[in-house]
Formats: sequence, C-alpha cells, structure tokens
Amino acid sequence: MSLTEEDVKRWYDIAKKWGRASSAEVCRETFECVHDLSSFLKRLEKDLSEEIGDAQVILQKFPSLGKLLGQLYENTVIKLSG
Repeated sequence: MSLTEEDVKRWYDIAKKWGRASSAEVCRETFECVHDLSSFLKRLEKDLSEEIGDAQVILQKFPSLGKLLGQLYENTVIKLSG
C-alpha cells in the first residue's frame, strides 16, 4: 500500500504535538512512538525512491513532507534515537 499525503499530515500533527520534547511526559510519548515512526519513514523512503528522484513530483504528492521533516529535526528524542 502506497503512502498518501494524509499519512504524512498525520505524522506531522503528532510530531507538532511533541514539539521539542521538553517535558518528561512528551519525551516518553515520543520514545514510545519511535518504532512506528521509523516504520513509517522506511515506507516513505521506499515510496520516494520509486519517484526516481524527481523533487517536483515528490513535493506534489507529499506537500507536507518538508514540514514533517523540519518538525522531526527539532525533536531531541528523535535526534537521539537515530
């Protein structure tokens, strides 16, 4: 099953809720989702590789992708779990 923009938006909304993971509660919530997030990102990588590196097509298919990646980059738990 191919990923959709809705899948990307769902993870963006989750990552936005996590923010920078500055509290113990948010760190715990983030850490508990790392496995599912990792699975999603691997599926996303597979889908993107099928687009043969055409950035314009990728951004048309997943317009929220940049926001998601930026939000994940800001999260300390995500950075440390890599």
